[in-house]
Amino acid sequence: MGLSGSKANPKVEQKVLALIQDNPIMIFSKSYCPFCDMTKNLLKNAGVKSFKVIELDNDSDGTAIQAFLQKHSG
Repeated sequence: MGLSGSKANPKVEQKVLALIQDNPIMIFSKSYCPFCDMTKNLLKNAGVKSFKVIELDNDSDGTAIQAFLQKHSG
């Protein structure tokens, strides 16, 4: 089932917006994504210590978060 069939979830939307607001660097990732790993490693190697990562495939709200991010950011 594609993300376009997902219904809006106000609780998830509030969670995502709060995470974005509260973290100067917020990464929504998939644990198996090589591009996500490259981004996280780039930040670590650059000495950036303060970034938050949500692994969408390991989060119970991951599908809803991804659907909201797609809607929110295009």
